Amino acid sequence: MDIKHTVSPKQALEFIKNGALLIDLRNPDFLNGREFDVPEILYIFHSKLEELYHEIPNDRTVILADNVGIQSNKAVDFLISKGYRNVFSLTGGVIDWEKDKLPLKLDKGNEMVGGCACKLTPRKFIKE
Repeated sequence: MDIKHTVSPKQALEFIKNGALLIDLRNPDFLNGREFDVPEILYIFHSKLEELYHEIPNDRTVILADNVGIQSNKAVDFLISKGYRNVFSLTGGVIDWEKDKLPLKLDKGNEMVGGCACKLTPRKFIKE
């Protein structure tokens, strides 16, 4: 049986307070003006994970995050296949992190707004 290694945003924050490393897998184009505000974070874009996974410590708890939890689930499976055991996907990604009002750095100038993903535009280019 395949056991998913997931944690809620609140659980993740507790892990982080106790020394877990947060890895943000989002590409810069998808940060949407939102960055996790935690003491230690490592940025490894999901497209580079297979190339750079060796930079992730195997001797501590690791929490993988993206926008909604899709890429982070895949990354957990990949790392487990490489021998990592204490890795978790952040359920709901930065979206649920923000919903739970957890520490977040917001840059409204780089926030994307629009009615659908195909029409997203940086807020700074929209007349308000």
